[in-house]
Amino acid sequence: MANVTINPTNYWQVDFGAVSAKNPAKKRLAYGDDDYINHIALKRAVFLEFNVPSNAVYRHAIVTTSALILAPDVSHFYTGYWNSSDLDLSIGKTVSMAGYPKMFFTRADGSSYQNMAVTNEVSRGNPATITAYNNRFFIGVINPYNNPSSPHHDFEWSGTTSLELTYTLGPFTISPSVTGGYLASSVQNKIKVVSNNVANMITQYAIQSGTFYYKKTSASNYSPISFTGDTVTIPANTLERDEEYNYYFTAVADDGTTATTEVYTVSTGDAVGTVTALSPNNMVAYGTPTFTWLYENELGNLQTAFDLQISADQSTWSDIATHLESADTAYTVSVPVGGNLYWRVRAYNQGDVVSEWSNILPFSNVLPPSPPTITGVSGAGRITVAWNAENQIAYQVMIGEHDSGWVYSTNKSYFLNDYLPDGVYEIKVRVTNGIGLASDWATMTYTQSGSVAGPSVSVEMKEGFNEITISGAFDKYYILRNGVVVAQTTAGTYSDYFCNGTDNYVIRGVNADDTFGDSVLTGRYTCRRPALITRDNSILYINERLDEEPQISASNTLAVVAAEYLGRAKPVHHVGQMNTRTWSVSCSRSPVPGKIYFYRNFRGDKAWVICSNVQSTLNSIGVHEYQFTLEETDYKEAVDYEV
Repeated sequence: MANVTINPTNYWQVDFGAVSAKNPAKKRLAYGDDDYINHIALKRAVFLEFNVPSNAVYRHAIVTTSALILAPDVSHFYTGYWNSSDLDLSIGKTVSMAGYPKMFFTRADGSSYQNMAVTNEVSRGNPATITAYNNRFFIGVINPYNNPSSPHHDFEWSGTTSLELTYTLGPFTISPSVTGGYLASSVQNKIKVVSNNVANMITQYAIQSGTFYYKKTSASNYSPISFTGDTVTIPANTLERDEEYNYYFTAVADDGTTATTEVYTVSTGDAVGTVTALSPNNMVAYGTPTFTWLYENELGNLQTAFDLQISADQSTWSDIATHLESADTAYTVSVPVGGNLYWRVRAYNQGDVVSEWSNILPFSNVLPPSPPTITGVSGAGRITVAWNAENQIAYQVMIGEHDSGWVYSTNKSYFLNDYLPDGVYEIKVRVTNGIGLASDWATMTYTQSGSVAGPSVSVEMKEGFNEITISGAFDKYYILRNGVVVAQTTAGTYSDYFCNGTDNYVIRGVNADDTFGDSVLTGRYTCRRPALITRDNSILYINERLDEEPQISASNTLAVVAAEYLGRAKPVHHVGQMNTRTWSVSCSRSPVPGKIYFYRNFRGDKAWVICSNVQSTLNSIGVHEYQFTLEETDYKEAVDYEV
């Protein structure tokens, strides 16, 4: 219960005027500024002006069953023409606040009022400095009677008068977030203190500071830990392990009010847990099984570490994990033993006390093959890699950037049919077993050396081809155009008909012992007449036409697919990797449909093409004219090195 006595310095009545023409739901005040009150039933109000100490601290409260007492000493409020249902402000009368009239506070500036709002709240404000308003407030009692014919009277007031506000404010109580159970002593603990919610308070109590008191249950005196705010931090090892403690809190609210909790009991000793193995159970694992189990503790605490073992006979056990610190009850690990196995697990509680071993579960562990052993590298220009491996059904070899891909064979050697330039290379080999498990890579570093000087070479453009001249003492020569082996030849000359523009050549001379030497040169061929060239070097020129100029047009088509999706107004296009080039030709000579040609023209185009259709027209002078389409094809010109 709180009592506030206020000595008024002035009072007056305000009459609410006629209904506003702009808003019939609002009545306008007759005096003061132009504020509106959003309440249809208002008719009259009595206001008292009073002074409040500038250092006062107020807390909001909602009035429910309190009363307003007006008790002048000498005179009285004049109520002669008010109906009996009106507010009776006679001497000593008590007015119920359960319904109307309502009471409100509003600040005053001089003789006017501001921010007047009808409410059923009694405000003791915030910690307020109210000098801007001359330390004056208005308090009002509002008459709900809405009778336009009711006469208007001034009240008479004299003598020493006081206004007493009586209301009930809920007490300040607190409770901690931990009210018993278990606390781990080896780690830092934080406990928050919360204040109770007071139903008839708008601004609730706020905890400013407090003290945590604790002691062993067997001790007499408490030890304090002070804190600011609403949370205490208990440093690690402040409490001893495997003990029982009593504790309580005191706290100070923002208005200086204090509160104390009851005494609680907490234990720093954890219960010993039980463990149930779950998986794998009669399952097949492939080298790295995931073990899962259930840890149960009557206090609801988590495990802190675990041991895990496997066995082939349930008699001799091998450690997979030993006191591995983790609260997780799942563990994925590489198991180095294959075959039919068994496993079990046990776990440690918060006090580092280990449980009994779990139940035992069986599983089968299938391991990938062991990495092969590289036994040697042989050869001169082209090398052979050899290895040993068990349970191999396929292998993969990498020599520098060269990758064999998976080769399904039990052979344990790989011949690289490509000449390896001098340098240092990493060689890697791995194998797979019958169920498709791949081994780890076996690696070695290999140094290739022994290359010799290449042959003497030159290139000259001729009519229709590049002529390459070769001289040297090698047994054979390979022609590489733009990195692709396109021909094998002997010393002398080689005619390259499948060229256009700039081509880079490597002439590789190879000795009988497979050592080799390279020579590099660049050929530049200028095409003056479009032509189709067969694979046996026959040239068909397609730049002739009797009655008019020959016509050649080109097109480039990408594989584009349009997809329509629900909710989208336009299709979405997906571009594939297929790129098709075609040329349409009109001339007086015809290729053979279905035959593959090398096509080149004066624009620099060059491609392997196939003639997909031919149309013939007899012109005015009795000569056939041909129209046909050339479509680029994926023809592989490359040849293999001789083994």
